[in-house]
Amino acid sequence: MKFIHLTDIHLVRPGQQLMGGNPAQRLDACLRDIEMWHDDAKFCVISGDLAEFAQVEVYQFLKDRLESFGLPVFIMLGNHDNRKIFREVFPDHN
Repeated sequence: MKFIHLTDIHLVRPGQQLMGGNPAQRLDACLRDIEMWHDDAKFCVISGDLAEFAQVEVYQFLKDRLESFGLPVFIMLGNHDNRKIFREVFPDHN
């Protein structure tokens, strides 16, 4: 079985940079690459840190982007993430 694992994406508000890079653009490029070259994978795991600062709009950006992603996704929080804020955006996430 083939699955994809992404980790420590450290998203910030869309349009903002973190340490000279744009995490949202990197995530988008990565997801497009996965869809192009690894569409035979069964699922994708994205493990934390999902967000650098655990902001609602960052988790909402992630949720919106994953809605159009071609694979089922399982999300795991990291130490930069905030479970309460995350659950506001992903209430059905177990």
